[in-house]
Amino acid sequence: MFNKILCATDLNKENDPAITKAVQVAHQFNSSIIILNVHDEFMEKEEMEMLRVNVESVQSEFEKTAILAKNEMKGIIHSLHAEDIKVEFILKKGKPNKIICDESEKLGSDLIIIGKSSSSNISNIILGSTAAYIVNHANVPVLVVP
Repeated sequence: MFNKILCATDLNKENDPAITKAVQVAHQFNSSIIILNVHDEFMEKEEMEMLRVNVESVQSEFEKTAILAKNEMKGIIHSLHAEDIKVEFILKKGKPNKIICDESEKLGSDLIIIGKSSSSNISNIILGSTAAYIVNHANVPVLVVP
């Protein structure tokens, strides 16, 4: 039923249940998992240049963060004893809600699993949560794990 599962995570401890659920579903349906971590861009390259921010140092920091994120994702999979599941790790930067929907379509996923953040910050109240956006815009079923 679900051949390819996209599990989006910000690597927050609140999202560990989403990764755990993705592993459970993958075991049940003999699926592969794509774990997607999206870093929200702080500023566009042009904005950084206007503010005289060293673009190369910011990109270097992003690369370091990406390596740490990938290692953390691998560690989570290892801790769940899911080495028998085909897992791919993807790191992107941009607006998480758009990137998750776009990547799901591009990769041909059959299911999106995402954690629901318990934060109630003002941007979630005004703009809506990432999970709500994905539920409303994804072309495949979405499982939101509390």
